[in-house]
Amino acid sequence: MQIQKIKATALLLIGVNKNPIALIEQAKKLVGLGLNVIAPQAIIENTHEQFWEYVQADIALADFIVIWEINDIKNKLLHDTAQGKVIIDIQDINVITVCARRVSLKKM
Repeated sequence: MQIQKIKATALLLIGVNKNPIALIEQAKKLVGLGLNVIAPQAIIENTHEQFWEYVQADIALADFIVIWEINDIKNKLLHDTAQGKVIIDIQDINVITVCARRVSLKKM
């Protein structure tokens, strides 16, 4: 049996009250699973007026979205702009892994 290589990209969004170190730690979890990670909050603060424009552009590049402690208002906004992408909480590592494998199989 051949081990499947993960060929999936996740957009990572974390809550407003989380610091950049927390973002890096969560991104490392995803990279450890073999995912490519897009983290707009590493480039621009989520309170910046153009933040959601960056997110919308990044959603188009991502296969699915991973969130961590997003408040209800931001979560609603994310669902409105998600372009039909699956949104998974980072606590659901098994679901993230399954989603990444499905995406990888589709890309083969």
